[in-house]
Parts: sequence; structure tokens; C-alpha cells
Amino acid sequence: VKANGHQLENSTMGLKALAVLLLLWCQARCNDKLPLVINTWPFVDANKGAVETLHNNGSYLDAVEKGCSVCEVEQCDGSVGYGGSPDETGNTTLDAMIMDGETHDVGSVGCLKEIKSAISVARSVMEHTTETLLVGEDATRFAVDMGFKKENLSTNHSMYVHTVGQFLPL
Repeated sequence: VKANGHQLENSTMGLKALAVLLLLWCQARCNDKLPLVINTWPFVDANKGAVETLHNNGSYLDAVEKGCSVCEVEQCDGSVGYGGSPDETGNTTLDAMIMDGETHDVGSVGCLKEIKSAISVARSVMEHTTETLLVGEDATRFAVDMGFKKENLSTNHSMYVHTVGQFLPL
């Protein structure tokens, strides 16, 4: 990729620069095609869910949550959502973070156990606590207190990965 005559490496910096160029180009030429949702991975259904939320008068936070939720349900690339990469004990734990771009409020969870909708729990942390990060048992307890249902996060695939130590193609 070249930008302003400079060669950009296929790296995070290059991808960020490409995203900025795309946004600037689209801002100038795509006003009739807005809203625009950009994802760093090719998770098309996540973007569709986010755009649909915006078209149905949802907020941008609703759209981010919806896009992430789609990936949690679809188990995008085998690392997102339930059945994702197991830890050394064979358990799948989830992490998520959401930020309000206007207020800079943040909610996040780490090492969330037995709760499938990590992004929704992260949003609840942002909206219902003064904390920015809840981890492990605290995150799980908070989620249950907020009404989220405990569920097994393991799948046959994640158990195979733990036992054999390698991923199968999805």
C-alpha cells in the first residue's frame, strides 16, 4: 500500500493508515452511503448487524454491542465468543471492552467465565458501575447480578484444542 508516495508495511500501522485514508475518502464521497461501519477483521455479519442497528435508530453504542454480539454468537475465526481459545485448564474465558466515544466512559471485563455475552456485560459495567474493568469471579458475579445467564462456554472444538493442542479448521 502506498500513501503520499510512502510505502506502508503490511502491519498494524499500515492498516491504521489505510483505515484513515478510507474514512477521509468516504467522508468526501460517501455521504449518501452513511452510516459506515469498519471492522479490523473480515467479519461481514458483524458489520451488517451494526449497520442494521443504526438504520433502526439504535445508538452507536447499540451498534458496537450488536456487531460484537454477532461475533460472539458466530464464534468469529474460532477465537471470539464461546468455544474460543481455552486456557491452560481447558476453560474458555472471555474478554470485552466498549467505549463511549463522546464521554470516553469505558466498561470492560476480563477472564469472564460461564457468560456468553461478554460485550453486553462490558457495557453494563460502563453503564451501571463506577468501575472500568471487572475481572474473573468479580466479572462473573457482576454479570449474574445483572441478570446474565450462566452457560457452559466449552465446545467440542475447544475441548479438542485443549486436549490435542492444535486448532482444527472451522
